[in-house]
Amino acid sequence: MFGKPKYRNEFWADELMDAANNVGTTLPLLQDEFDDKQLVILFSRFQKVEKDKALFMINEINYEAIQQEVKKVEKKYKWKEFFNRSPLSEYIDIENRVVTNVENALLCTNSVKEANEFLKNI
Repeated sequence: MFGKPKYRNEFWADELMDAANNVGTTLPLLQDEFDDKQLVILFSRFQKVEKDKALFMINEINYEAIQQEVKKVEKKYKWKEFFNRSPLSEYIDIENRVVTNVENALLCTNSVKEANEFLKNI
């Protein structure tokens, strides 16, 4: 979800998490946090989305992709792993990057109601 919410994030999170099992949320994302390529992909796939409103993006969590990214980072920084110095923030960044990949978006909408209905039907 990104944009300028007109309701509190907790309200949206509770409503969406009640709609389906095994659902999580990320912090609100700003369009500024996505590169231009990602935004082009997102808005070309979901053309009805109004760019200036709050968006709800629903992605399936690809645990295999997360593990592959973790292995790449651990391989790159073996010395950190060896000394047990890999910060938790690196793992959180990996997970957020994979989970918010716009190429894997199942739905992107401005409507919390539409997101809710989508989640109820999966």
